[in-house]
Amino acid sequence: MGGKTDDAKKRIFHRISIVLFIGFVALTLVAGVALLRQHLQLTRDLQLQQALESGVLAESGSEESQTAQGGALLPKYSGTAAVCPDFAGWLRLPGDPGLSRVVVQTADNAYYLTHNYKGEDSRYGELFLDASCQPKKPSRNLIVYGHGYRNDSQMFGILQKYARKKYALANPTFYFSNGVHEYECTIFAVRRIYPGSMDYFSVDFADDQSFMKYVDSARADALYDLDVTVSPQDNIITLYTCDYTFWQARLLVHAVLRQVD
Repeated sequence: MGGKTDDAKKRIFHRISIVLFIGFVALTLVAGVALLRQHLQLTRDLQLQQALESGVLAESGSEESQTAQGGALLPKYSGTAAVCPDFAGWLRLPGDPGLSRVVVQTADNAYYLTHNYKGEDSRYGELFLDASCQPKKPSRNLIVYGHGYRNDSQMFGILQKYARKKYALANPTFYFSNGVHEYECTIFAVRRIYPGSMDYFSVDFADDQSFMKYVDSARADALYDLDVTVSPQDNIITLYTCDYTFWQARLLVHAVLRQVD
């Protein structure tokens, strides 16, 4: 009697082991496929960006400047705008490893969290300008969003480096173009926030006093002091991404715009 019971237990244990093994293999395959898809997606997005930057896609653009709201589009961006209908500018962050990417804009701030500039599904998304910004005027505060995945130099993961004053002092400026003008952007504050207030997303201001209140707030919350002047007549740009220091943390890099073209 005892022998039959032991045999039954062994069969049950054997079946359970088989089911668990099959489940483990299935989960491993699913995870592997997901990682492969992510790798292919990142490779595809990177190739698209490199094509834009190298001018491969620019062949479809005219040598002459296209007309854009607020002025004539610079010739070097005409090809990019031709293949990227939501083109809003270009961002370059010097440093190691650096960053050079297109910036897009649409009426839906959520769209480019999950799509690349070709409209393809992408977990990496694109760098995009806040829907309420006017890039060609430009707005007093241009806000550029991007995913901040750890160890991801292709998107705004690189902004984590600016949390260290030493890195910011070594790389105090970056460059933004709205397609019509080129701007040198000098960093005046880097802050880590919980996005509980709409004040963080202010784009335009009632007056210069309100604008300077925003600037002073950024300096007061900053991770470290930077000796950079911002006047009531200036415009600024804010780079906005996820941070992993605490729950729902966000990292904001604020810089003053200086037209250089």
